[in-house]
Amino acid sequence: MALTRIVKAAKQILAYRPLSLAALAFALSLVIGPISESVPGARSRPRGELAIAGSSMDSPEQARERQALKHYLIGLELKDDNKIKEALKRFESALALDPSSYSIRLALINTYARLGRLEDARRESLLLQPRHAEALRMIIDLYRQTDMADSVVFFLKELATLDSADQTSRRWLVSFYDRTGQPDSALNYRRELAELTRDFRAYNELGRAEFQSGEMEGALDSFKKSLEYESGPENIPGYTGMIDALANLQRSEEERAALSKLLALDSAYVPAHRRFMDYHVRRGEFDSALIFSRMEVAAIPEDQAAIRRLGIIAYNTDSLDLSVEQFNTLIAI
Repeated sequence: MALTRIVKAAKQILAYRPLSLAALAFALSLVIGPISESVPGARSRPRGELAIAGSSMDSPEQARERQALKHYLIGLELKDDNKIKEALKRFESALALDPSSYSIRLALINTYARLGRLEDARRESLLLQPRHAEALRMIIDLYRQTDMADSVVFFLKELATLDSADQTSRRWLVSFYDRTGQPDSALNYRRELAELTRDFRAYNELGRAEFQSGEMEGALDSFKKSLEYESGPENIPGYTGMIDALANLQRSEEERAALSKLLALDSAYVPAHRRFMDYHVRRGEFDSALIFSRMEVAAIPEDQAAIRRLGIIAYNTDSLDLSVEQFNTLIAI
């Protein structure tokens, strides 16, 4: 168990911070030391005191680094033993000796957070250099526990920049910019999310946002991409979004083709009847519109808006009896 902890600690140091030769030798001695202690007759040493004495050749800086490393490794063991307050003292001592150490500061931030000392954790987090994705995720969690939205956004943007494949940071940023009325910023991260996920739902969401912002060509492209990933009944929103964009762009023939595909997908889909009806009304083709308006009322006979539409369209086709019948139905309702 002790060997596992020491190997883990040595790996953490080697992963996060370049070491001097003296410190590297010390880290390696921590792995070799416990093995030699298992040999019969070997002299045992107190925990954390392996190879700490150093060399007379150490420079003052190397001596401080060695002592910082000692406190850090003992702190990790104490933390594993759930002795958090004692571990904190060790990490604080280690950082005082080696304030540029990434791994020590990160351990200190995490320990402050576990003890509920969020202000101290946040203070140290601002000094953490260089940034690593996992560290940033921990820092973001710290700030999300407060109302410090600006700080959360700052670190989320940093994480999105650092980790080009991170989806969570982009989703949070989209949510934040939506809530604070910054559609252009939200749109940028929606684009990144769609490209990352290659999911038809993400492209639909992007298309709707582009549509609302008036970027019709962009919206049309997004809905088309959505349908490339899913063209079945699950993606009816992709079809309806594409149809809306085409209608707005006044590309009638393409709109009609898209409507036909939607109706072929589900002939009983009432919104498709309504959209086909609207399409024909816009083109002044009331006889064709009447067919789809009848289908709509047949499917939802108590919908007053549908009945009213049928009455108006019937009037425009000179089907006066049908028109009067619809308005009498409205009066009766």
